[in-house]
Amino acid sequence: MNLFSKPDFLKKKYPGFDWGERTSVRRKLDLGYTKLSGVGLYEDWLLLKKFGMPENPSNARSMKFSYYSSGFEFDVENGKITDIFVTWKDFYSPFSAFSGETLDKGKPTGINPKTKEDDFINIFPDVYWRDEDDDEIILFYEFKDFEWQVEFDKSREIKAFIAGGKPTLLSDPEVRKMYKITKDFPF
Repeated sequence: MNLFSKPDFLKKKYPGFDWGERTSVRRKLDLGYTKLSGVGLYEDWLLLKKFGMPENPSNARSMKFSYYSSGFEFDVENGKITDIFVTWKDFYSPFSAFSGETLDKGKPTGINPKTKEDDFINIFPDVYWRDEDDDEIILFYEFKDFEWQVEFDKSREIKAFIAGGKPTLLSDPEVRKMYKITKDFPF
C-alpha cells in the first residue's frame, strides 16, 4: 500500500454501494397494498435500487437499507424484503419525517404527521390489538402473511408505520402474553 491509497477497510463494498445517488422517486406509501413506491413485502431486494444508494453502509452490510433523509427503511432476508418502516416524526434519529403521500389502494387517505389515532382507525378499522404505555400507543393489524404496527405519540398523533413479514411479532404466544392479549390470534 502506498501512502496515497485507501486503507482496506475503506475499500469494502456493501450491498447497494453502486446504486448511484439517491433518487427523487415519488414517495408513496400505499397501505392498502403494503407497498412503498411500488416495493412491498416479500419482493426482491434489488427493487430497492430505485431509491439509490442507502445512507448507512453499516446497516446495508446487515441487509437493512436506510434512507434517513426520506424517513424510511427496508429490512431484507434471503434476498426478500421482510420489513418496511416509515416515520412521520423525527423521534427516530437520524430519520427525517416521511413527506410522501399515503394511499389506500391508490386513493389518497390524507394521513400526515398530524393524523390522530381515531382518524387512522376510521380509515383502517380492523385493529387486532391496541397497546398503550407511558411513551406511545401501538395499533396492531394482523393479516395472513404480515402484520402492521402503527405507532402514535402521547398526543395521539401518528409517529411510525411498520409492516413486518412472517413470523409476525404477535404470532409468538410469549409476545402475546407480554402484551396481555386476551383474544385468539387470527391465523
